[in-house]
Amino acid sequence: MSEQRITLGFVLLAVATALAALVVIGPASDRGADRGAVLFPAFTDVNQIAALEVVTFDVASAKAEPFKVEQRDGRWTIPSHQGYPADGGGRVAAAAAPLIGLAREAAAASEDVADHPRLGVVDPVDDAWPGSDGRGARVTVRGSDGTAVADLIVGRRLERDDQLAYVRLPGERRTYVARLGAYAPSTRLTDWIDARLLRLSRDDIDRILIRTYTADGQRGLTSMEPPISLRRADSGEWRSEEPGGAAAVDSAAVNLLITRLLDLSIVDVQPKPPALAASLSGVGGARLTSADVVDLAGRGFFLATDGRMLASFGEIVVHARSGLFHAVRFGNPVGADRRAVLVSSGSDGGAPTDAASRAMADALRAHLASWYFVVADAGVQRVRLKRSDLGR
Repeated sequence: MSEQRITLGFVLLAVATALAALVVIGPASDRGADRGAVLFPAFTDVNQIAALEVVTFDVASAKAEPFKVEQRDGRWTIPSHQGYPADGGGRVAAAAAPLIGLAREAAAASEDVADHPRLGVVDPVDDAWPGSDGRGARVTVRGSDGTAVADLIVGRRLERDDQLAYVRLPGERRTYVARLGAYAPSTRLTDWIDARLLRLSRDDIDRILIRTYTADGQRGLTSMEPPISLRRADSGEWRSEEPGGAAAVDSAAVNLLITRLLDLSIVDVQPKPPALAASLSGVGGARLTSADVVDLAGRGFFLATDGRMLASFGEIVVHARSGLFHAVRFGNPVGADRRAVLVSSGSDGGAPTDAASRAMADALRAHLASWYFVVADAGVQRVRLKRSDLGR
């Protein structure tokens, strides 16, 4: 009888142990059964994408940083930046395509929630999780009905193979390994837009006018260097147009200036009020209102008594052989190392007269009229030249 009780006790202990294992880690066969399984079988085509959101975590501020692009009226836009246009669907597809067919490389790397920080797969939007360490990047792809067709937290790379990364499905305990290559989801605006401030070709640029001055809304011009007017000759050499006639300049210095101008990149955007955008684009003969003037002045742009627009930190006009030109005005500082920029575009009598070219010029003019841009102040400092900076 006692032997039967002992035997029964071992049986009950074994059953209890097995049940505990099932609760903690699930069936042993289940842990490796999904090896090679596709994570998002419903996501098979980038044309399914109607919206894509990336969330990373900034440790310094201890805040999640969300970035979203979505289709509106057939165009890709960025809601987090007041609907600024994203650079076509190509970048969206590149950010989502690696998730198509993405499979589990091996059995679950971990079943333990306590391993999430070490593997870097803590959900960046999980407010209940204490601390900032170990937060991953979360990528969510939604279809036209708003349903998520892919949702993944991307964690740290494996030391033995940096093409592999720890990944986790939001809400699940298990962490897997997946082959993501160099995939690095980004929340930086510049990774999603055409960040060129000047949409001109280097070889097409034939004239540059530099007005280096400072100004404010009360006194107008407060300091001014003599304007520099540069023109490229048919030979390709650059010359300075001065009251006494053309003068030679160092063409290498001018080419360096062009490089720096074309390197000016948008780091942030701010929408202009609709009425101001309409007046600057010339739509329907709209004129600047007092509210528009206040909005401009707050960013360092002022109307002179002669009606000309002045900027607190000077301006440069870049002209192309096609007849298109950009007027770039540099306004007030934005934070410690950035500066507001007002860009306008136009065309002169040398512009192409075909309908397609006119439509492109009109679209560019309307786009520039709708936005203030922000660029790195260091780049602005490099293009504010004096005549002596051009040599000869």
